[in-house]
Amino acid sequence: MKYILGTLSILLLLIIIAGGAFYFGQQSANQSKEMTTTPTPSPYVTAQIPTGQLMQEETKDVKTIKAGGVLVLSPYSIVTPSDWASQKEQGEEMDKLTISKEGYKITIFQGSYGGGGCIYSGEPYANFTKYDNYVEIQNPNGFVFRRGQNQSTGKTSWTVCQKGADDSYGTITSFGLITINNPLNIDEEIMSETDQILASLKKF
Repeated sequence: MKYILGTLSILLLLIIIAGGAFYFGQQSANQSKEMTTTPTPSPYVTAQIPTGQLMQEETKDVKTIKAGGVLVLSPYSIVTPSDWASQKEQGEEMDKLTISKEGYKITIFQGSYGGGGCIYSGEPYANFTKYDNYVEIQNPNGFVFRRGQNQSTGKTSWTVCQKGADDSYGTITSFGLITINNPLNIDEEIMSETDQILASLKKF
């Protein structure tokens, strides 16, 4: 009997020692894990700035206009300074947005119309409209535009062409047919605003 009690005492002591070792081992492992865990960094997003300073929709001096969505063309939004007026004409198969200020006018037309290619000074001639002057507009939503002017239309109108997947340009843009009209004496500050307006175009 004395031997049995002694054996049980030894077994009980071993169980207590093993349990204590396991408990303190777990505590040490958890503490080590907490000390070595590396926090996940927050994502950092950069934005491409287009020609001029892109207007921000959240500022009080600009407004957002929604239009389009006719035939196969997508609806879109465009941001303008608050002092530009806007007018929309809509039909079953046409949508026309006109944005204007002091004789300057941007027109975006969606509907049935013919389109063509655009070439620029220094490029080999093709059966496309050739533009002697142009300004390239980098749209941060993935579009590249050129507003071009040719001698036959004079100095008061521009046609906006969009860059395609094959690096060619055409008058059929993702938003429709886009034209710009201006007075004979150009105010470069207002023309810069037209570029910023075009840079804000996006589908929704």
